Amino acid sequence: MKFASALLSFLAIATLGSAAPSPRPGRDGGDNDRSSSSHSHTRTRTRGSGPRTSSSEDSMMPTTSSASSTQTSASCADGVTSSATSTSTSEAAKSTSKTGSGSAGEADAVGALYFTTNNPDTNNIIVGSISSNGNVTFAHAVSTQGKGEHNNDGGRTGADATFSNNLLVVHDSKRLLATANTKSNTVVLFEIDAKDATKLTMLGAPVDSEGDYPSSLAFNAAGDKLCVMNAGERATIFCYDVAEEGLQPQASSLRDIPGYNQTARVPYGPSNTASAISFTEDGSALVVAVKGTLSPPSPGFLAAWPVESDGSLAQNPTVIENVDGKGLSFSLTPVPGRNAFVSADFASAVDVFDFSGPLADVSAREGTTSVDIDGELSLCWSTYSAGVDRYYLAAPPSALVVEVELDEKLKPTVIARHTVVEGSANVDLVAANVKGNNFIFTLLTNTLGVAVLSIDGPGQTSLVGVTDLKDVLADAGAPIRPNYMQGLAVYIKP
Repeated sequence: MKFASALLSFLAIATLGSAAPSPRPGRDGGDNDRSSSSHSHTRTRTRGSGPRTSSSEDSMMPTTSSASSTQTSASCADGVTSSATSTSTSEAAKSTSKTGSGSAGEADAVGALYFTTNNPDTNNIIVGSISSNGNVTFAHAVSTQGKGEHNNDGGRTGADATFSNNLLVVHDSKRLLATANTKSNTVVLFEIDAKDATKLTMLGAPVDSEGDYPSSLAFNAAGDKLCVMNAGERATIFCYDVAEEGLQPQASSLRDIPGYNQTARVPYGPSNTASAISFTEDGSALVVAVKGTLSPPSPGFLAAWPVESDGSLAQNPTVIENVDGKGLSFSLTPVPGRNAFVSADFASAVDVFDFSGPLADVSAREGTTSVDIDGELSLCWSTYSAGVDRYYLAAPPSALVVEVELDEKLKPTVIARHTVVEGSANVDLVAANVKGNNFIFTLLTNTLGVAVLSIDGPGQTSLVGVTDLKDVLADAGAPIRPNYMQGLAVYIKP
């Protein structure tokens, strides 16, 4: 019954009213306006036999008299309600210091889990120890020395707090963690202690993101470069050198995201918002995914900047339009050994993009495809488990994780659907191998918890447990609000 209610709520797609900022082509002028219209971009289109047909979601949407004043869209938050009470303290966590924090993990801890509160009063990284059986225990909160902010979803305060993936990222071999303060427009870097993964030490100080609303981050493979995606009106990408003393801005790396039409600092969506940033596996390009719209049907795109031989970014990206699939790509999960990405598409699809050759040919490759998933699922986050060679996509309104397999030609097939916790919105998720066992860790943002699933084999999972954080975070003085927490990563000691 709970599942049916959530699904019906999701299908009753909301119309965002005129009180929200109105998307329009281009951006307002002024000193901060760096419109992409002055740049030239190579544009390619993904394969397809013709125009995309409307899904049943599209047909249920109310029509509007003015596209410029009202936007209609589905969301990963539709059908999700909050069942937790926000803590109100505005003080930093008691165990937090400006440069680091003490250890509070379990005796048998083999790693740590991290996510951000994204709180507008004070943003913290919540740290939990991971035991050998996959259980997560709250350790402490570490200040990011900045503030977070929920996106503008028309006042719903939905589970998809930033409309993005990878607000917090970890580089395993370098033992580095990076995250962003969406309200403060800053990026911050930490070192993970080699002996105690719950101990974080800030390297340097927070640095300017050079844009509005930084909501996705990516390390390169070497871990010596970090890039940020800004999803607000100043929609840009910007990169830093990673040094022992902290992040060193690369002034020449600032680039506009092309064709972007947000007109306020906080992005309004989820349609027409930037989703994720990632380097291709071979490091030859830096890619940003931007969503389209369901109604009227308008495809999203990927913008891919070639990485030059000296490590700098090309001035202009290749823009890859997605007209074969739904065009609402929400994530970018690398496909190991194939120089490709799997993307959760929140119009109930899984998208695959094949970057195994020249950027201009991405759309023509057989591996670039999109497959609809039955059930009108709203899919927004994705992860990969090397232990079973499967991809897992989060569907928050349905409390599901969808398991997907790729064949040798990169064609995706849905293998199974796994219920996490009914009534909870499972958002960011990450798969990890812990002492030979495979697990999925996922945030339950409306109930303020972390769920752990054991991957028992292909097509099989079981719930290990749920860590309820409502009371412990209140006791720790770490302010957190339902449907604000975002960004999830783990570090497992070698």
